[in-house]
Amino acid sequence: MSISALYRHSLTLLLPNHCFLCDEPCSESLCTPCLQALPALTSCCSTCALPLASDGLCGECQRQKPSFDGCICPYSYQEQIPALINQFKHQRHIALGKLLAQTLAVKLRATQAADELASSVLVPVPMHWRGLLSRGFNQAEVIAQELSKRLNLPLARAIRKKANTRHQQNLKRKQRLNNSRNLFVARTETAKKRILLVDDVMTTGATAEAISAVLKQAGAEQVIVVALARTPKNR
Repeated sequence: MSISALYRHSLTLLLPNHCFLCDEPCSESLCTPCLQALPALTSCCSTCALPLASDGLCGECQRQKPSFDGCICPYSYQEQIPALINQFKHQRHIALGKLLAQTLAVKLRATQAADELASSVLVPVPMHWRGLLSRGFNQAEVIAQELSKRLNLPLARAIRKKANTRHQQNLKRKQRLNNSRNLFVARTETAKKRILLVDDVMTTGATAEAISAVLKQAGAEQVIVVALARTPKNR
């Protein structure tokens, strides 16, 4: 065995995990170079975080202000991100989801005022019990639990989903809005609270809009959507 092969074998014994993207031995689900190469969300809409050529308000938010007050995502939903989130959601790669949630925690610390962040409550987007039974876990709750641990914030399951809807991945915004209407109800008191509404991906914003409207009706002072990634307009 060559010295380089022996070195790689020793690393494998010491660090049994391998990077999901490059397959190099590492202590996490992604190695540092691959994690740093993920498509960061930089210029975006100041309200819904839609990727834009320059910071500002997107046309949709200019036409109609959404019920939520902002959106924070570390990544744009392109390049390697769809495959990573698919592994997390559909292949039960929980460690990968937790690692991505840690990058969301870093972005929250960097973009939110310390006093506002400290007074926030994490609310995961709920799943209907049938969907939860089928998948085995709620990916939004996994993210919220990791954020709660990293940021020392309370987690409240403040929203209930009343029906098990079909997958929305291939639906247009208008279809998603219709699909989400009257679908969520408040479970707990949210009056005068600052809510961080947690999801895996912000796509058209239909689910975030529906839940934010319910939270505001229940008295929430502010709702900020936080997700791992934001989908570009052309997807």
